[in-house]
Amino acid sequence: MNYFNKFFISLLVLFIFASNTNAQHHAAHDTTKAARPPHVKKASTATTVNFDKKEANSYLSADNYYAALMAFLEVYKDNPKDGLVNYKIGLCYLKTTLGRSKAVSYLEYASKQKDAPKDVFLLLGKAYQYANKFDEAIAALNTYKEGSKLKVETLTNVDKLLEYCENARELVAKPVDVKFENLGKMINSSGADYGPYVNASETFLVFSSQRQGNTGGSYDNPEDIGQNPADVYFSVMKDGQWQKAKNIGYTINTEESEECVGLNATGDKMILFFDSKTDFSDLYLSTLQSKQWLKPETMGSNVNTKSVESGGALSSDGKFLIFSSDRKGGFGGKDLYKSKRLPNGDWSTPENLGNTINSKEDEDGPFLTADDKTLYFSSKGFNSMGGYDYFKSDYNADKDEWSEPVNLGFPINTSDDNIYFSVTADKKHAYIAAQREDGMGDLDIYRITFNTEPGVSNSRTTIVQGTISGDSAADGKVKVTLTNAENKTVGIYNSKIKGGKFIMILPAGKYHLAAESAGLKTYTEDFIIPDKMQPAEMQKSFYITK
Repeated sequence: MNYFNKFFISLLVLFIFASNTNAQHHAAHDTTKAARPPHVKKASTATTVNFDKKEANSYLSADNYYAALMAFLEVYKDNPKDGLVNYKIGLCYLKTTLGRSKAVSYLEYASKQKDAPKDVFLLLGKAYQYANKFDEAIAALNTYKEGSKLKVETLTNVDKLLEYCENARELVAKPVDVKFENLGKMINSSGADYGPYVNASETFLVFSSQRQGNTGGSYDNPEDIGQNPADVYFSVMKDGQWQKAKNIGYTINTEESEECVGLNATGDKMILFFDSKTDFSDLYLSTLQSKQWLKPETMGSNVNTKSVESGGALSSDGKFLIFSSDRKGGFGGKDLYKSKRLPNGDWSTPENLGNTINSKEDEDGPFLTADDKTLYFSSKGFNSMGGYDYFKSDYNADKDEWSEPVNLGFPINTSDDNIYFSVTADKKHAYIAAQREDGMGDLDIYRITFNTEPGVSNSRTTIVQGTISGDSAADGKVKVTLTNAENKTVGIYNSKIKGGKFIMILPAGKYHLAAESAGLKTYTEDFIIPDKMQPAEMQKSFYITK
């Protein structure tokens, strides 16, 4: 049995410390859509293995930094003064999400050795940045610049890191008032759990996970050994507590990697990111019907191209989609685009959201609030403190434009990548994935409570959720029009009659609802939302007949 198979079993024993996420994974880091070799799964029976430098270096050569890290940590026990071993451990920590600041001590030692690699101060600067030691990071990065003849592209990247450090110093000095709550063992695992999305009423949670027991098992390629392909999981809220997460099932999860990258406000349409032998970084849409998620359907050639398409956000009425793509013609790497739903169900040719939202760097992970008025997304540009940061922008309907993005601040944002983010309808809570000291070893899912802006909505609103049904003769689509006391149209919601849903976010006041469908009786209802309604949620159900 070769050492790859032996190491695979040993790595499973250590898996609590070494599940792969690749910084919240494919959608955040793919930059080309080159064909990828198929992943191979093979049985192994070995239970022990001795690590040596040859094995460690073989994994490092295959860019499997998780396996290499475990191997080099074993090698380090007998070689703590080996500068190159220290360097490679630091490199591996920086390439994983197992605590990048842990690279500091190893790289500090390596930097003092005569045979230190030329880029050791570059890596040390990054490690200091992740440890929030920004003065030290700036000094290390400047040492790297002064001691090396750098190519223009490399120099540009170093200057960008220095800019991140300056931004981070300002943001860390003014932390925002938030509370983090780890969702615990009912949701999180020893593997990577990330990309959390909740519906507007915070009763349904869906996320991606690379835990043991996934549909795809574990990869056994040298570049992927010991790692699990991602599956999609879900949980429901019961009596104020998230129930034990469950695999969402075979209609979505396969032997390849599937990730949820978007969920609509009602929680019945999910955007999926597929990266497999046949679907290279494409977006698919699955619909919940009769408590079952249907087989995902491609979002079509206007959305999916030979470029990378990743995170997506659906409007509450399903009429438009905002998604990320690195196709040609943008302002930087990945840009955010908007596509409209056509009458035949296809998606229109996308329009770039413009340079107010898109920077010269990457944008990804869009999320629309239930009222479609606020866009949250991740960006490496603007005043990011390192890699992707979370930003928000508000929509002005009168001007048909988005406001200048606002960084959500520290500690929501860190010097690490912060990507994929969802917010409840009242904007008081958000769900993110993060690697924190109270975590379970890799990325965990957290619930954030905003105590001050930028998350909290100052105005009191009520979530109005509606369901539509009809007799056997009633079928087709229905238009729900809502007007206020001044007879001004507040919103128009299009749905289907059987199993249809809609959601409204409304302030206190008097309202008139009218549901119309061709050949059917118009349903009308007047209702009032009290000024101090508690809880701030209302259910509306109506039945349509001929």
